Order: sequence, then C-alpha cells, then structure tokens
Amino acid sequence: MNQDKAIIKVVRSQAGTSLSAGFNSGMMNLIQHAVVKRKRRMYIGTLCLISTVSLGLISMAVYLLRDYLQENFTFQMPSLTSLLESVSKYGFGFYIAFLTIILIALDHYFRSMWQKHKTDKFRQYNT
Repeated sequence: MNQDKAIIKVVRSQAGTSLSAGFNSGMMNLIQHAVVKRKRRMYIGTLCLISTVSLGLISMAVYLLRDYLQENFTFQMPSLTSLLESVSKYGFGFYIAFLTIILIALDHYFRSMWQKHKTDKFRQYNT
C-alpha cells in the first residue's frame, strides 16, 4: 500500500516536468548526424584499405618484374614435339569440362525439383 502511494507520488512529480518542444527533433537531428559521420568514416576506411591493398599489389608487381624477370624477356615459341601428350591433356580438360557441365545440369534439376516440392507443401498448408 505504501509502495503504491510512493509510485503515485513519483509519477505525479515526473508529470510536472515536460520536455521542451524541440527536444525530439533535436535528438533525431543528432542521431542522423552521428549516422552520417559513421557512414563517412566507414567510406574513408574502405577507401584507405582498398588503396593500401592496391599499392601493395603494384609494388609487388614492380618488384617481381625488376628482380625475377629481368634476365629473359624474349618471347619463345613453344615446341610442338610432343603433340600426342598435349592432345591427351586437352582431352582430359574436355573430360573435366564435360563432367562439370553435367554436374551443373544435375544441380539445376534437383534444385528445381526441391523448389517445386517446397512450393507445393506451402500451397497445401495455406489452402
């Protein structure tokens, strides 16, 4: 009983103090400003990261070109002496490509069957 009176007293004292008319709009402006600052900070951080990685890749390419490839820059035609061996390599590549296409086709078929089964169950439960 005393707790109820204490709660009522606190609520009445809180009701007397009200917030200013522009408090909500001012607070929303502060929140929006903080969100914009965070997005800008994330954008600048992303640009710095991309720039650092790009500069690293460029410097590694220059290092490789300068140190490892400086002796032999002449273009040489590949020798065609082992024609049978290269044909077998191409045949193996075509075999792998054929298997990949078959697996992709089977994946598409089974996914469409599963999606059809899923939509049929959904329609069954909703009717």
